[in-house]
Amino acid sequence: MAQPRGAMKWVVRSGMLAVALLAIGSFACSSAPVAQCSASGDGAASSGGGAANLGGAPNEAGAAGTSAVPLNVLVFNYTTGFGHQSRETAIPLLEAAARSNGIHLELEYALRAVKAEGPSDQSNIARDPCAAPVNTSAFVPGGLDGYDVVFFLNTTGTPLAADGAQQELVHQKALQDFMASKRGGFVGVHSATDTYANWPWYVDMIGASFAAHSMNGTRGTVTAAAGVVHPILTRSGLPLPWSRSDEWYAFDRDVSTLADFTVLLDVEDAFYGRRPTAWVHELPGGGRAFYTSMGHGVEAFQEPAMMQLLMSGLLWAGHRL
Repeated sequence: MAQPRGAMKWVVRSGMLAVALLAIGSFACSSAPVAQCSASGDGAASSGGGAANLGGAPNEAGAAGTSAVPLNVLVFNYTTGFGHQSRETAIPLLEAAARSNGIHLELEYALRAVKAEGPSDQSNIARDPCAAPVNTSAFVPGGLDGYDVVFFLNTTGTPLAADGAQQELVHQKALQDFMASKRGGFVGVHSATDTYANWPWYVDMIGASFAAHSMNGTRGTVTAAAGVVHPILTRSGLPLPWSRSDEWYAFDRDVSTLADFTVLLDVEDAFYGRRPTAWVHELPGGGRAFYTSMGHGVEAFQEPAMMQLLMSGLLWAGHRL
């Protein structure tokens, strides 16, 4: 049965109005946040200051201790505890230094959008559906085989647990196998020891768990550990004794008493006296781990000496020194 012409116009117009309202709602709820995410989201360039010469001159790439094939480093910086802003703002500084040292930083698994100091990535993602999720897909059987080093850049809490307890076990085993049976390398900075305090293998691999810290900006004096000779120190050429400011960690155990560990650097400050601040671990299966408690703020990564230490640590952990 034919409908009156006016009724047809009303149906068409009401349909167009509904589509328009849906489009407006979609734009308000989705398009604006997506635009914000694409402008400042993960994968975009982060601020951190220029760093073209941090960590060594460009002619150092391919020099003694490196290879014609770049060292391949997976950078991971997810947090479920305190979120250091430097986990993101240090990335462009690290990239510049890495290029000068024959190192490739794989950033596919790193969150790069600069966020406020303090809140964890876990809480940021819970509050903002537009936030990029953590990517743990490399931490599966065989997923780390293409990398020389896994770099925990100011991780905290339980960063491999984002997709549930069962998958966390898979991710943990992948890291453990990489280090224990595939001669993999591991580098941890600062709050990497405020990570997985409840996972005994991880604590034994990295050496200790964070117990306390000084105020950020505390002046400390860094010196070589007594009698130590090591390729990382030789290559770094640190200005020892080295007076610098940071948030200095104290730990739940003395790494200098542990088998297969070598303390490279001690720090002394007004809060906790003298204790280790950088060390290495040679695992029985051939894996290597380097850790330093330095690196709370982005200003640490702007120090050429600090960057030399990190680049040398990455190369050593990757069996290039």
